[in-house]
Amino acid sequence: MLKALKKNAIFLFYAALNGFIVASGYTLFLTVRFSSTSVLKRTNIFLISSVEKINTITLTAAFICFTLVFFLLFFLRDRLYRQTLPFSVLFFSFCALTCATTELPYLTVILAATAAVLVYVFKESFPRKEYKLLSGVNLYVFLAIVTVAMTLLLSYGCISRMYDFNTSTYDFGIFAQMYESMARDFTQTTTLERGIPMSHFKIHFSPIYYLLLPFYMLFRRPEFLLAAQAAVCLSGIIPVLLLCKRYKYGNSVTFFCGLVFLCYPAFTCACFYDFHENAFLTPLILWLMYFIEKNSLAGCVISGLLLLCVKEDAGVYLIIAGLYALIGKNMLKEPTVKTQSPPLETRNKKADIVRRRFSRLFPKYMGLMLIFMGISGFLLVTAFINAYGDGIMIDRYRIFLGSDQDSVMDVILNVIKNPAFFLNNILDEEKLLLIVQMLLPLLFIPMRSRRLSDWVLFIPLIMFNLATDYSYQHSIHYQYVFSTGAFLVFLFVKNFRYEKRKNKTGAAAVLAALICLIGTGTPKYYNIVFARESAVEYEESRAALKGVPRDGVVYSSTYLTPYLYDCENVYMYPAIYNAESLPEADCVVLDSRAGVLKEYYELKDMFLEMGYVEEGSGGFVTVLLKK
Repeated sequence: MLKALKKNAIFLFYAALNGFIVASGYTLFLTVRFSSTSVLKRTNIFLISSVEKINTITLTAAFICFTLVFFLLFFLRDRLYRQTLPFSVLFFSFCALTCATTELPYLTVILAATAAVLVYVFKESFPRKEYKLLSGVNLYVFLAIVTVAMTLLLSYGCISRMYDFNTSTYDFGIFAQMYESMARDFTQTTTLERGIPMSHFKIHFSPIYYLLLPFYMLFRRPEFLLAAQAAVCLSGIIPVLLLCKRYKYGNSVTFFCGLVFLCYPAFTCACFYDFHENAFLTPLILWLMYFIEKNSLAGCVISGLLLLCVKEDAGVYLIIAGLYALIGKNMLKEPTVKTQSPPLETRNKKADIVRRRFSRLFPKYMGLMLIFMGISGFLLVTAFINAYGDGIMIDRYRIFLGSDQDSVMDVILNVIKNPAFFLNNILDEEKLLLIVQMLLPLLFIPMRSRRLSDWVLFIPLIMFNLATDYSYQHSIHYQYVFSTGAFLVFLFVKNFRYEKRKNKTGAAAVLAALICLIGTGTPKYYNIVFARESAVEYEESRAALKGVPRDGVVYSSTYLTPYLYDCENVYMYPAIYNAESLPEADCVVLDSRAGVLKEYYELKDMFLEMGYVEEGSGGFVTVLLKK
């Protein structure tokens, strides 16, 4: 009797705790969703004024109902109450974070950390057993379905951002025009990038773009580029699954690793910032690391060459991967599976000795080869851009350059001369937040390394995200996290084998990654809602842009250029580069939205005084033609 009462008391306590968490999230969600039909006018639950709008009776009723549901649910399985709290926090996180139209990074971090910690609270929760549902081919079918669903969802969100007129010249208009040029005459010519007709090769060495050209020819629309970028990035799940197989993980662990990759917020957020060649870095780096782990020379050469085709700084990733391979083997013993050795007399002793020596030395030769490829590729591409282009963008490391210094070597020498100055400039509040956003979804497992070589793979994070005062590079919302995120995901998968309770850790990582994804990604999907609320205005604007003549010189506001991708001579106006050398415009297309309203009237009056006449308008688009 006493035991039964104690059991019921425990069930009631955890049922009430779960009920309160779920009821709170549910009430918050109802308060926001029914406060206004317009997203911008809804109640902001993160202000003290929102407390008065939360109905106490509704909260109490929800609390009682959910508590009763949980209490009855716990009797179905004795230890179920030990696994419900993290998922209740997940539900609360979804309700709270989807109510915000802007990102709430600190709240997201708190909720993700809370859910992950709750997984570890009870020893018996998430046992080590394999789940039958994930046995055999079911695992890969299920992950394939989730991958396709995530790709479609991400593509839909990115394309909606374009339809909401939130994609600008930098960085989508230039690539939309560039691909139309590639489809027309196989050149990467743009007029938008620098205000003059020029090849994109003068800015970045990115022949990798041609891999998408055959598919672009089928659709011939800029929307395809946004969908293709999502597909390219998330294709990295294939080497992730192969790595899991290489490390002999069970189906459950492989499933968790795949979900963590798909939910990793850095990749989703970076895809939302228009279109970049950096998206190719994610799968190619993961493929490279897989082939290094597999000791596949051919795989390393092919993935390395493709990596060099992405961008001029891709050689650095090859050098880092080469260092990993060079110093990584035999530093510490790998976890091994005990197997019974065959009888000594059945083995060819000489062949066995040669094989063991080769397997021990091969990674070092492969590492040297990758370092050589990386250095050679970086020097050749840098020389090409310096000779025929505008040079590499060293200004993003201006903080480490003195007067009259403008080279990579100057940066390296200055760091060597004064490491304290370097260390002082790689951390601040924004950069610390980035570190947490990159590592918390992976439960900081990449840092639980037992090898010096693993720490080498943190160099890209320091070099490309932390050691710069260029604000875009230390933000999770831009393309500079595609590469560093790939290295961290690789370390997550590799170091996962050191976890004793893999199912528990996997569940915690999935919950943390999913909450971080909700917190960082949900506000971006509000473009869909905004577009729906202003559907008529947007449709009229697109109709006005379709009427713009494509055969002359066109000046266009920055957020309208992606819709003029098929115009050979379209220039962003006002221009950032080469404004004095712009050809005279035959047509001017202006954006009259509130954010540029003052500029709109000034420009419109200026062109009217110059003799242009208003040909037509629609929505927030005004078209002026030269007389």
